[in-house]
Amino acid sequence: MTILGISTPPAPVAVRITGSSGYGSFRGFYMLFYGFPELNSFARPGVTLATAAKQQQQTVINFPGTNLFKDPPTQRNWSTVYGDIAQPFPYIERADNDKTRDLYHLELGGDNVDTPVLINPDTKAAFPQVAVIPRTAYWANKIEEWPWYIHGYMNILFRPLDEKSVVTLRMKGVFGRYGLPTVMRVWDADGKLLIESSVLPDRPAQERRSEAGPGGESAALAHRDGSAGDAQMNFTGATS
Repeated sequence: MTILGISTPPAPVAVRITGSSGYGSFRGFYMLFYGFPELNSFARPGVTLATAAKQQQQTVINFPGTNLFKDPPTQRNWSTVYGDIAQPFPYIERADNDKTRDLYHLELGGDNVDTPVLINPDTKAAFPQVAVIPRTAYWANKIEEWPWYIHGYMNILFRPLDEKSVVTLRMKGVFGRYGLPTVMRVWDADGKLLIESSVLPDRPAQERRSEAGPGGESAALAHRDGSAGDAQMNFTGATS
């Protein structure tokens, strides 16, 4: 997942990691960069994994301290337990950022984390920030559609890829963390409620679907739901 943050005015940056570890697993890693990532950058001529990685290294931000994992300064891991040492949460780590810069993005992998993630370490104030949920992921040397799971409440906006795109949102009940139902509400761009429904994790055949765009209800979707990780979500035809 990608977290986009804006520092207004420019200020020191720190990463704050916390979340639910009651089911015994809370671990992951992160990297922090200047600027916002370019959408669909691999569609540009001449862009390869090698050139993208080189460009990425030019914007990565270091973390000067030493952590439990003795990680390199460009990448950090976290975990509830490392050997016989318990890592306390929330975990806050200050970055060695250029204080004149104002746009940042954080690449996160692993278990669900609570927002806000990007904060001012001196004031503990959160930066204005949004989470970008990917529709696809690069896995096993190929690009695949990638579902996501929600823990807690989330507001999501879907932007069609172009004026001809149809946004399709699907939610399916799966048995995840705690066996709780998921509530979902979907609005169109005019504020009309399209779906108000729920799925149960013990009925995995249940699926709810909404479309927007040409042939659908509207040009955009606004979505809000609450879950304990027991609903699998995916979408096509949009960025989120």
